[in-house]
Amino acid sequence: MLTPASGPEWEWNVTTLEDYGSAIAATTAAVRAVLATADPSVMVTTRHPHSVRREATGASVNLFLYQDQMIRYRQASRPLQREFVVGAELHYLVSVHPAEEAELGAVSHGTYGTARAAIEMAQEVTVTLPSGATLPAHLSTLSLSLADLTSLWLATGEPLRTSFGFTARIPLPPAITPDTAIGEIVSRARPGLVVAFEGPDAAAKSAAAASVAQKLGKPLLHVALDRLVSKYIGETEKSLRVLFERADTKDAVLYIDEADALFSYRATTIDSGEKYAGVDGSVVLDVLARSSGVVIISVSEPGDAMLAHAEIYTRFPPA
Repeated sequence: MLTPASGPEWEWNVTTLEDYGSAIAATTAAVRAVLATADPSVMVTTRHPHSVRREATGASVNLFLYQDQMIRYRQASRPLQREFVVGAELHYLVSVHPAEEAELGAVSHGTYGTARAAIEMAQEVTVTLPSGATLPAHLSTLSLSLADLTSLWLATGEPLRTSFGFTARIPLPPAITPDTAIGEIVSRARPGLVVAFEGPDAAAKSAAAASVAQKLGKPLLHVALDRLVSKYIGETEKSLRVLFERADTKDAVLYIDEADALFSYRATTIDSGEKYAGVDGSVVLDVLARSSGVVIISVSEPGDAMLAHAEIYTRFPPA
């Protein structure tokens, strides 16, 4: 299950709003199916509570999404790193409406119990996106406080009667994966485009960088970080100018490898005896962003500066 405290074992980049909206709509449809299956004799609607009775003549159950938010987390081993968006948490209100508005009897209470049991027993439902991909949605009932109930009553303009809340948590598809990263970089290629390749699979990252260069019709200029950066920023800038001149001459894509010592999250704890002590990674990245072409930087685990400067970021999982 997704929780803001721990997060899942995978990491996700920020998704597009279109994907986010599609995931919400698909989750609502999947939960509605759960409620409809629990009691086929009762109509299940997904309206705003104020207008729910427009299409229902008998007893009905209404499913209303009243809040959604993206779930973010930080890994315990990477406390200084930017939060990752890993999923969405959707807050729903389920309300049972009796056949007659003036009467709230045992039948309605029975329908309420059936609906709540259906959500609690389901625990997880499969959400099918328009693309055909499927995601698990984890369901958990909520105990609505008096403040929640009051806020919802004021927001909907309707008494809540027999109602309960629940959350649905879903992972979100990544915006950029290793499979789509190459095409994204090629389509957005321009001077100073900084790209971060993260992960332990060095061979896959190197191959992806070569593929980017090949699709752009350019050579790949592969350079190790220790050949560019010194503890003196003046010398570093001089080395980078020479590198840029080489890249300009060859019209090449720059691929900077072995960059963890300066751009990983661990780089923030470098002590005074380390080779790059005193070097500001953000300054180096600002210089790299002045390159005349695409710059791809390979790290195992990027730090805040790398993530802040990278316009395209993707993770290569273990091979």
